[in-house]
Amino acid sequence: MLDYIPAKGENYNNEEEEDGFAEELTSDDDNDEKSGTAMIENAAYKYFSDLQEKSLAPKIDATSKVDLRKFVPKNVNKLTEEEVVDELVESILYNKDDILAINKIYGIPSQGGEGVRLNIADLLPKLAERIHCDKLHMVHRLDKETTGIMLFGKTEEMASKLRKAFKDRKVKKTYLVIAKGIPSLKEGIINVPIAEGEVGKDKRKRMTCIPVYNSDTKHVMHKTKKKTVPAVTHYKVVANSHSCALLEVSPETGVKHQIRTHLLHVLNTPVLGDHKYSYLTEIKPQILPSDVIRQLGIRQSKARNLPMYLHSKNLIIPEFLDGRTFSVHCSVPRAFRSFLKKAKISHRNVDERI
Repeated sequence: MLDYIPAKGENYNNEEEEDGFAEELTSDDDNDEKSGTAMIENAAYKYFSDLQEKSLAPKIDATSKVDLRKFVPKNVNKLTEEEVVDELVESILYNKDDILAINKIYGIPSQGGEGVRLNIADLLPKLAERIHCDKLHMVHRLDKETTGIMLFGKTEEMASKLRKAFKDRKVKKTYLVIAKGIPSLKEGIINVPIAEGEVGKDKRKRMTCIPVYNSDTKHVMHKTKKKTVPAVTHYKVVANSHSCALLEVSPETGVKHQIRTHLLHVLNTPVLGDHKYSYLTEIKPQILPSDVIRQLGIRQSKARNLPMYLHSKNLIIPEFLDGRTFSVHCSVPRAFRSFLKKAKISHRNVDERI
């Protein structure tokens, strides 16, 4: 069981210092001119040695045009409402027993909100019409950037039955995630409560992990009045290469942004392409490790255009349909598969999982 408690003063950020030369200069002793001169010379030597080493490393031609489209899903914001409905119809995975399951496309939120042009909830009447159903009922949600299995009830009775199964934790969900970094433990259970918090100077809202306050944790954390929700996530490393890994993740609970929060705060391996949950103390575009950038053949400035690689691939509800088990499977999108291939994240178990 991973009841993870951050050590006091622990450094979570694995990124290298960007300005080692400047840092060394700040340690000069102004009162000792000779010593200061020597330190400057040493720092300058190290700085230019580093430059020489970098010049010998593999480079990406700044003029090269890497086709990012194979790594990036279709932009739904450029589609008309009818075209999005067409996409939803084509994405249907299961349509019987008063249940509809679709492969939610990337970039469309489950529900509306400020600045949202299109969302799943508002398109349900048109989708219902296309499949000759009186009405479709929302059961659960997926994040805007998450792809994969999403269920709807074709009757209110079935929708209520499905909602109860989620609430009672009878629904077994499995996600595939490409993570930035490789967890030190290849398999485990994360059992750390989650609460809504604030991050950065502008106090932006984001979920955060808050361990249970007890006799063990009181030495490294303060007691908080924030309302926390139990959150349990099972994970397993399927394969890894070039500072990133393919994880199989099964959330036992259904807390908002649970997988994204646990991967950042507990494992320090955020979802690749997740700019909201990449750094502990701020929200900013994710910086990819240099070896991943070289393997993909793109520039760091283009990394922010990569999608978030989080996909709901399996959903099972045991003994749900008159004693029969309900199950549905959804293969990963083309962009997900293309990234795995280009990043050379391969293993004999990968193909059977995607």
